[in-house]
Amino acid sequence: MIIYCAVLPITKLVVFSFFGSTHSSSYKMCTSCFTWVECKESEKIKNITVHNGLIEASIFEDYKHLYNILIRHTNISSMKSDAFRQLGRLKCLDLGFNQITMIPAETFTNFQYLRKIILQNNKIQMIGEGAFAYLPALSQLELRFNRLKELSEKSFFGVGSLTQGIWSLKLHLSGNMIGSRIMGSSATFRTLPYLSDLKLRNNCIQTLTKLSFQNLTWLIKLDLSHNNPLHVEKGSFIPLGRLTFLHLTNTSIKLHKEIFFGLKSLRHLQLSKNNIHYIDNATFKHLSSLRHLYLTDNALKDVNTNVFFGAHSAFLISLISNKLTRISKEMLTGLTDLVILYLNRNNIQTVEIGSFIHLLRLKELYLDENKLTCLNKYFITDMVSLKFLNLAYNSLHTIPDSAFVRKLVLTTFLIIDLRGNNITELSWLIHTNTSANSSIFENAKQSGSAINIHIEPDKFVCSRHLCWVKQWFWHESMPFTVSDHAFRLMLKRYHIDYFNLLNSRNLKTKCFQRLAQICPSEGGLPTGPSSQLVCFQNKVALFS
Repeated sequence: MIIYCAVLPITKLVVFSFFGSTHSSSYKMCTSCFTWVECKESEKIKNITVHNGLIEASIFEDYKHLYNILIRHTNISSMKSDAFRQLGRLKCLDLGFNQITMIPAETFTNFQYLRKIILQNNKIQMIGEGAFAYLPALSQLELRFNRLKELSEKSFFGVGSLTQGIWSLKLHLSGNMIGSRIMGSSATFRTLPYLSDLKLRNNCIQTLTKLSFQNLTWLIKLDLSHNNPLHVEKGSFIPLGRLTFLHLTNTSIKLHKEIFFGLKSLRHLQLSKNNIHYIDNATFKHLSSLRHLYLTDNALKDVNTNVFFGAHSAFLISLISNKLTRISKEMLTGLTDLVILYLNRNNIQTVEIGSFIHLLRLKELYLDENKLTCLNKYFITDMVSLKFLNLAYNSLHTIPDSAFVRKLVLTTFLIIDLRGNNITELSWLIHTNTSANSSIFENAKQSGSAINIHIEPDKFVCSRHLCWVKQWFWHESMPFTVSDHAFRLMLKRYHIDYFNLLNSRNLKTKCFQRLAQICPSEGGLPTGPSSQLVCFQNKVALFS
């Protein structure tokens, strides 16, 4: 049954999920003057009025079985310490986006089933002692975007309990005014031994000490981003042996060899936007479990030998938007498990031979938006597992014949993106040299893998190197594919009529007579069954 309920202008209270004796129902109530309520006849909810912005126990006198309460975007500024005391079945309380300035002492004490308390986007400046005491089931406490400067040890006393099996308490304190004095005290989080997720983004923290995280031995996620500048003393992270995620974005942090000491379980490290110019050798030596490392948007011009020493388990490394000018042979030493490497949006001009020799598991390499003008002839020789290579938007003019040839191929396909360069011919695709693995084509043919190349065909020029087109059409087992539109553009560039080529009964003669005119130095036409030419659309490289 759907009924209308008028809500008085002095309140905009939304109450939903009413707990009945045998079942529960959901109520959807907006904050306008007239509200839709979805409920059964036996579970009608009357209007609730809040006077003078104060929440009192009398408001909920007739609703002792409520288990979810949502009160948002109102003029509520305060509450009595016993306001919710009679709501013994309460599981979720959301008082976000109000005008609340303080939480009285013992306001949420002894709620056996309370799991979530959301107080975000208020004006809270003080939390009374024992305000969240004895909440054995609490798993999430949201206090972000308030005006907290001080935190009392007793504010969180009794939150979470091992006897209830609660090992994942989330505390969100982002967007407050918490300073270094609070973080320098061992008492601040002493009563939260089962805290697993702590967010302290956008505060005023400038220093971390050995006492900052004392007793937080179960912490899994820590976010300190946008506390700028942030100084981390040696040993600050020692208590965090189980920490898995650490976010330090935009903190102007200064890295040193012992900064991450004790983080033996860390798997995800975010160090973006810190204006990092230099990284000491073996800075990550204590991070043997590290899988994802983000150094995006910094000012690195070079990465020295052994910088990544110890981080041998790294799966992904991002160096996007730095100032790197070269990739040296020693830069990536020890990253034997690396699968994804982002080097795009730098100033890279040179990649030394052997730079990727240890990256046997690398599958994705991003070098787009750099300043590469040429590639060395053994560019991907050792990357036997490579599946995607992005070289788009560099200044490449030509590709060495063996640049994309691998000594061993363990993948079934390879995608190469060469868009946005100045490549004018593709003789390197099918080289005339008859030696084994002399070209990407021979390499792909012998390994049985498919090649997918992205390039702009309208930049090709007519030259004697056009001989590659003959072989491109003719080969009986070409492991490439072509887009029809791009193929037409390429033929138009060479003044070859696409429709005549398709409709002619003698495709071999029509096609190669024209090719012989363009590159006469290559001699006569190839021989073989003309039926092979009919399938050229499905056997050439992709240009789009």
